[in-house]
Amino acid sequence: MTGGEGQLGRAMASTFAGDELYLGRHSTEDITRNEMIETVIRFRPDVIVHAAAMTDVDACELKPDQAFLVNEQGTRHVAQAAKQTGALMVYVSTDYVFDGTKESPYLETDPTNPVNVYGQSKRAGERATQETADRWLIVRTSWVYGEGRKNFVTNVLEWAKTQPVLRLVKDKVGSPTYAVDLARAIRHLINAGVSSRTFHASGEGCCTWVEYGQEILKRVGVEKEIVPILFEELKRPAQRPSYSVLKNAPLNQTGFTMRLWKPALREFLESGVLK
Repeated sequence: MTGGEGQLGRAMASTFAGDELYLGRHSTEDITRNEMIETVIRFRPDVIVHAAAMTDVDACELKPDQAFLVNEQGTRHVAQAAKQTGALMVYVSTDYVFDGTKESPYLETDPTNPVNVYGQSKRAGERATQETADRWLIVRTSWVYGEGRKNFVTNVLEWAKTQPVLRLVKDKVGSPTYAVDLARAIRHLINAGVSSRTFHASGEGCCTWVEYGQEILKRVGVEKEIVPILFEELKRPAQRPSYSVLKNAPLNQTGFTMRLWKPALREFLESGVLK
């Protein structure tokens, strides 16, 4: 697996505990270098889960060349390694490949039209996967949180300690996804033997960032004033889609259902990993 140091990597380590799993690290396996292909080939993997990416949306907007180097060219390297070893490649993608203008959950067959460099580079990674690997799966997800990296959940908890009020965005809607649930979905799809298909795998239900923050504070018993704001007030370099909810119907049809986002969030907050 690439991106083994991230939230999904940690979740994969526990989810695949009974399997032989190698968690690649950027410090030793730089996917932007051709040498990475030979590194993967030496392992002769059956499956490569490609989660390594440049995921800082604003940094991607400011450094588009680097974003495409990592998210497109790096993905092509991984896909070449998968092709040469005959491995199934699972490419972890994002809801940000969509423009957010739809008013109902996005389907896998809906046209992509990303509004920022991050989404554009991840869409390019999807195409590199399809064009290069013989056997592949694309798994799109959204608003991922989990152990091992700063995310919206950890940010809200930190802001609640350090800021007099929380200013949270009210005009962006999506689905929080627990990394453990995403890892379980990926394991299910691998075991199901499907390939050359795109699946959506995000938490069921949706919310704004305001509602997300309210639920986090409620679950940890913290009272804090939340001031709803418009996204444009943050003056971020990159735009975000206004609505990026994903529909998980094809995943459900394979026999796996993602949890509702609130119960999954509660499990994470009660797990003790944030202490």
